[in-house]
This record gives sequence, structure tokens and C-alpha cells, in this order.
Amino acid sequence: MYEVAVLQIQDPSCFWCEILKSNGQDMKEKVEYEQLYNDLNCLYGKVYRNVEEIKPAFVSVGEFCMVFCEDLNSWCRAILNAPACSAEDNLVECFLVDHAIYCPVKKKNIRLPVEACHRLPFRAKKFKLHQIQPVSLCVDLCGDKAELGVADKWDAAAIEYFKHLLKESVHAEAKLFSIENNILSVYLYIVTTEATVCVNDELVAKSFACFCSDVQSCEKIIPTSLQNMQPSKEVDNPAQMFWPEIYKTKKIPFYEGFPINEKDEMEPRNHCEKKPEEKEMWEENHDFDKLLQIINPEPIKLSENDYIQKPRTSAPQYPIFVRKTIEQCCTLKFTSLTSDLKKELVRNRYCGPSFTESYSWPSVAQGFNTIVISPDGMKPMNYIPPLLTFLHLASAVYTLLPSRNGPLAAILCSGWKKAHFVHELLLKYSKHTRPLNPMLILVGLKEEECENLNIRKGCEVIVTTPPSLLRYLKCKGLLLLRLCHLVLDEVDILFFKIRITGN
Repeated sequence: MYEVAVLQIQDPSCFWCEILKSNGQDMKEKVEYEQLYNDLNCLYGKVYRNVEEIKPAFVSVGEFCMVFCEDLNSWCRAILNAPACSAEDNLVECFLVDHAIYCPVKKKNIRLPVEACHRLPFRAKKFKLHQIQPVSLCVDLCGDKAELGVADKWDAAAIEYFKHLLKESVHAEAKLFSIENNILSVYLYIVTTEATVCVNDELVAKSFACFCSDVQSCEKIIPTSLQNMQPSKEVDNPAQMFWPEIYKTKKIPFYEGFPINEKDEMEPRNHCEKKPEEKEMWEENHDFDKLLQIINPEPIKLSENDYIQKPRTSAPQYPIFVRKTIEQCCTLKFTSLTSDLKKELVRNRYCGPSFTESYSWPSVAQGFNTIVISPDGMKPMNYIPPLLTFLHLASAVYTLLPSRNGPLAAILCSGWKKAHFVHELLLKYSKHTRPLNPMLILVGLKEEECENLNIRKGCEVIVTTPPSLLRYLKCKGLLLLRLCHLVLDEVDILFFKIRITGN
């Protein structure tokens, strides 16, 4: 057993150590190395300072030489790690064999070794962990499986974990098994403040490595499934190669952003007008149904040729995609809502925030553009408390807007029943913020209703439906002059109704 001190770590298959003790006995070479360094500094610093014979005209990569390290302020034995440059003051990279340090040195500070440089072997010994190999997750896209396999190089996480183990150790010993190409293959044991750990077994236990005969190579996993592959169909767009069948669209020629028939000539046309053939093409297109299939977790009836794959997991798991770094707020106490809103929610015994609200509340409360795609995305509480919080805290910003009457936020609902429900929630919770005076706008087909309806003074939030908003804007177009925030409630239903009505 050797007691070692780790000097430099590249990965578990390449690290340098200094041997301190051998079988419990101190190494007598420590004093000899110190004497060697003193002699070399004396020789190259004084005796051979101006001797041109020991200045190399050219030094090749991997050649042993003497260099002056300015960081250590000493002459050191080194091996050139990069080709020497012709310029006098250019830096070249060298590896200091006694300190296990990569150091840039000037070419003028490189000298040829003399006989005294070979008095002792290199102090830093190169080690590797015995009989383990790096492991990586090999994904077989064709066979739809993933297995652990032997990798060519160590994963970054494995290297960091290996460095962490050695950094936390207070004592390290190595058991030598073999020597290959001047590399000592060892079992490394470290002592931490809690226990004694075999590093080889620890990396295998954490699935960072495997013993040489445990896991088959990645090269044996993927080619076997490739042999059983059927010839692939021709795909017009290479990006659609791995898409599910329901997302692969037919190739449609386009001219200036509009689909055309192949028989049509490339001639200018009015973009506002569509030919009957184009209109039929858009009506037969299932793209909207496919988009709803992604948004809505409930099954939708598609055409007979479309195929919907069922999720493999028994319990639904909903991924979260955020553009900014958002911290999940799992408890009401740590949410970014105002204190008065929190008290009101507690007083009403509100069971939240839910999983969706734990991400949507921080995003909306900070003023980020937010899209919520969730099975419970139809709940107005996903956005009402954080929206009221933002309107309350950012009141100073709105003073820069035109000083006229008009809402700051508009909430578009899919129907009048949902609009009434959202308006009631706003009236309930806006009492605990600055005066926002939310207003419900529902306008019929009669023009007199639009003319007689006026926005109350101080109203900063309106709740309406798309048809009502369009009718009201025809009469009073300056309504949205101060509008800063737009909320689309149940946007999938809104788009579906637009598709049905064609407006």
C-alpha cells in the first residue's frame, strides 16, 4: 500500500500523485528531491546562465527539457506539451513532471537537460483506477430503448464527482495491481470525516463506471437494432424523419406565403383573395385538430388515417417549459403575491397553489409573457392573483401612459358565463389591492348598446368576449389606447370558435 498525495486530476483514468509512504515507511527521497532542486537552480541560474550550448535551437513535442517557471520562481524539469514557436518571447506549454502542473513558459527560458537532471526519477507518478471503465447512457432511437454501455471517455459528472471525493478526503492510499506504460493501475482508498471509501467501487455504485466485464459496449447495442430496420419512407422534410405520423404533413407548394396548386402558374395575385381551391384545401386541413391534440390531454377524434400514441406512464406527468429561470412556489407563504391577497386566500381556505399555479404565479407576478398549457389551465385563478399583484406593485410605471380613461388589462373569455365568473373573482380579490374597478363588457348586436355603454372612470381591468370587444371597438376605437396586458382565457376554445365561425 502506498500513501499518496493527489497533485493533478484529469479523470479517473489519468491523475498524478506523489508517493509519501510505502508500506508505512516514509520515502527517503524527499530530502534528495529538495537537494536536486537547489543544485539545478544553482546550475541553470548561475553556472550555465550564458552558455549557448544548452540553449536548444528547436525542441520537439514530448522532449524532456529544463524550463524556468515564473510562478514557482525556479528551474523545473518538464516535458514540452506544445510545439515550440519561432518567436523569441512566444509562450509554449510545458508539463512540469515533478509538480504535475501545465505551465506556459517563454522559449528563451527553455534549456537542454544536463546529466544532473537525470539523478532522480520524476516525482509525480501517473495513476489510473484499476479495472473500471467509464459508463454512458446509450440511446437507441430506432429500437426505442436506452441502456448503459461502456463509453470512450469519462462523463463530466463522473469527473466532478471523482474530484469531489478526493477533495473531501483527509487521507489517501493506493494498492498497486499493475504498471502499464509507466501508468500505475491501483485501487484507491480514501478516508473522509465519516467513513473509508474505495473510490473504484464508489464510482461503480453511482453508475459512473463499470467493471470491465459488467456492461456490453455501446457499439454492440445500436447496430443490432439497425439490422432489423425496415427501409424508411421518403420524407420531404428531413426534420420530420423522427416525428409521429400525425405530425407529418403533405408537401404543399407555397408562393409568397400562400399555398398554391402545382398546376397554377407563378403569377402575382391579391393576397386578400383566395381561390376556391385554396379555400377547400384549408378546410380539409387537420393542422388545427393536431394542435389541439397537443394542448388538450383529452382525446380528440381525428381522421381514420391518424394515429394517436397513448402515453406509456400510468400517472400523467406534465412538463414545464419556462423561458426565464422561475423558482417553483409550493406554499402560499412563499409566493410573490401581496400580503393582503395572501390573507384573503387563507381566509377563503383556498387550497393552493396547485402544480400549475406554482409556476404560473411567479411568472405572471414578475410581468413575464406566460403561456399555460395544463389540464387545469381553464381555471382563472392561474392568473388572477398574480395579475392583480403586478397591477398593484407596478402602479408607478403606468403614470407614463396617456392621461385618459381606459383599461390597463383586458381579459378575453370564451363565453359570457365564463366572463361573469372571472368578473366576480376580480371584484372579490381586487378589494385587497389598489382601486382597479374591474368592469364587465358584454355587448349585443344592437348599435345602441355600444353607444350607451361607457367605461367607468378609474376602470383599469375589463372582462369581455372577442365578439363584444370587436363590436365595442367599432364605436369607440380609442378604448385600448392605454392597454398594456392581454389575457386570453381558454385560448384553445377561442381559436376553435374562430375556426368554426370563420371570423
